[in-house]
Amino acid sequence: MMRIKLPFVNSYWRYGRWHYQFRRKGVAKTTLKGRPGSTKFMVHYAELLAQSEEAAKPVPVGQVKPGTIDAVILAYARAPAQLFALWFYNPTR
Repeated sequence: MMRIKLPFVNSYWRYGRWHYQFRRKGVAKTTLKGRPGSTKFMVHYAELLAQSEEAAKPVPVGQVKPGTIDAVILAYARAPAQLFALWFYNPTR
């Protein structure tokens, strides 16, 4: 039997057979239907992959709400650039 390695698919042996799960950040852990390589399996995998691509997109800067984790991360990411600009363009130096 040929083995297929797909991103975000975990396999494990339980109850006397193989089980396959789709696991990706932003999407609930889901058991895939069918056997790897079958039409049913690949259609279900493609649907979950499309959903996860949508969920994994970063939030645009203009849509970040104040007081959220995204706002803290964005402020932290911008801080080095702002500090460098203050140091580099400081006329009192």
